[in-house]
Amino acid sequence: MQLSVSVVPTKASEARVSIKLPLIPGNWRAAFDPLPEADGAEAVEIRSPAHGFAAIGAPLRLSIIDLDRTLTRRPTYSRFLLGAARAIAPWRLLLVPAILLLMLGYKMGLTSRKRLKERMHHAMLGPHLARARFDAMVTRFVEREVASNCYAAGFELIAREHREGRIVIIATAAPAYYAAALGRRLGADAIVATPGTWRDERLYPAIHGENCYGLDKLAAVRRVLVEAGSDLAKLHVRVYSDDLSDLPLFEWCDEPFAVNPSARLERLARSRGWRILDWRRAERRGERAGTDDRRSLQTGEALQRVR
Repeated sequence: MQLSVSVVPTKASEARVSIKLPLIPGNWRAAFDPLPEADGAEAVEIRSPAHGFAAIGAPLRLSIIDLDRTLTRRPTYSRFLLGAARAIAPWRLLLVPAILLLMLGYKMGLTSRKRLKERMHHAMLGPHLARARFDAMVTRFVEREVASNCYAAGFELIAREHREGRIVIIATAAPAYYAAALGRRLGADAIVATPGTWRDERLYPAIHGENCYGLDKLAAVRRVLVEAGSDLAKLHVRVYSDDLSDLPLFEWCDEPFAVNPSARLERLARSRGWRILDWRRAERRGERAGTDDRRSLQTGEALQRVR
């Protein structure tokens, strides 16, 4: 059995959003039934949030890169769930409006981010999913993301960090059950992500420990580094992220980089003199240049025909 390396916080009370769906048949309503509880620690296999640390040992020069909206154009979690639902049970897409209500409840502070993600998983994938079927979906999803949702500049960044002799870790709140495969495909040495719960070769919606977000992401990164034998005082750390939620990592590291930053992070980065990388603007410039090139080509062809 693999043990989680996430820090389990002191349990705090949290409000829950209750949604009544009286017109939905019973088997559909089961998507929002209480999440199944683990039978006990001995019966549960936990997929660690840290993948690849046994191979990298204790690094001295480290680059930590966020995933969603940093290396990818759009967040990956909803894309994965919707694609998986289409593949295994298309009727579950009818529950999307209810998920939007849950998201509204999160924005209003009525539920936690962790509980929201568990409910979204349960609604789109059901109470459990066999590993063999799940692994095939992850493989297809990763290839689609690489083809359509990952910045080419992200691949270049990881390759450049490697050329400088740095270890690259992708640290993300995305679930480890697909983030590990996507991180490997992007070329990272290790991945720290939100751990899922497996039992009897089946994936369940429950998150083991805490969502790998904000302070919990920093705690998870520090813990896996210590367990890998690193002396935190001797590390040189770069952090690349798009969002202010990673402020704990930014303030802990030696070199912060705001990548495709949100408006709030961009304001903070400019006020503190942090470096900013905006691949969105570069892509837009490239698209405009491509349009100009195509117009020039069309004009040239037209002129040749005139001549």
